[in-house]
Amino acid sequence: MSAEKEVAKLFYDYAEAYRRGDVDACQKCFAIPCTFIGSQLTIHMESHDAFVKHWDESHKVMSKVGVVGSSVEAVKVFMLDTNVALAAVMYERLDADGQVFNRGSGTYSVFKGDDGWKVIAYIMHGPETWLGELVRPSKIPDGR
Repeated sequence: MSAEKEVAKLFYDYAEAYRRGDVDACQKCFAIPCTFIGSQLTIHMESHDAFVKHWDESHKVMSKVGVVGSSVEAVKVFMLDTNVALAAVMYERLDADGQVFNRGSGTYSVFKGDDGWKVIAYIMHGPETWLGELVRPSKIPDGR
């Protein structure tokens, strides 16, 4: 399997674990420590317990508004080196009937260590800023 496919699989595995409510399987997709960044927050998780606490809190919030799972809509992987990549992920949050509650996206820094690909940082943002459509410039601007 190519590195790009391995990275993409990480996010499909996470979405499946999230649907099952399996916090331990979700945490295995993330390195510890890891960082979540959003427009109104930054959370640096130094331990498995900190990850579980954050997951439980966000899961409760999502459950209160009717979200029970998520589905990966698209993954675009940008390999930066043999063991470092960025992943642009578009996802849908689903209600109990399997209907789309809302859409979101995130940009993930991932690293391949001895135990496979893991997320080391996650930036939450809306689908309107999904990096999956990013086009590489033909040359790097020199600032002039």
